[in-house]
Amino acid sequence: MSPPRLLRFLPLAALAAFTGMAAADPIPVAGDRGAVVYDGPGDYVVVVHGWAWLRDTMRPTAKFLNRQGYKVICVRYDSRSEMPEKVVENRIGRALQEHATEGSRKIHFVGHSMGGLMIRSYLARHRPGNLGRTVLIAPPNHGIEA
Repeated sequence: MSPPRLLRFLPLAALAAFTGMAAADPIPVAGDRGAVVYDGPGDYVVVVHGWAWLRDTMRPTAKFLNRQGYKVICVRYDSRSEMPEKVVENRIGRALQEHATEGSRKIHFVGHSMGGLMIRSYLARHRPGNLGRTVLIAPPNHGIEA
């Protein structure tokens, strides 16, 4: 799938995430806090949720992208107990090693809030040769007031 098509659907995917659209089917379970994968024939899309969000809050976005033909890899983690550095290496890195194995497919990223910052950190350390587009939805670039 070409990047322009991805860009055309991402605003709808973001809308789906926040409205609950397309959340009727149960999410595939891949173990405790492991990556959840929606298989598809197209490029990979790695989806990372934000801080203090439940691990399945990006499910509507993932399902929407999967219906467009992407193989979607949802990185799940417990933001209350796992440090972001560990998530970057142990969750995102491992999910890519296990599920994004075909170098002919591009790897795209979608992250919400803190998930976007973790994606940015991952890409600063590990830039895949088949990197596609990256969409960061509302990343707290300058932190937040406590």
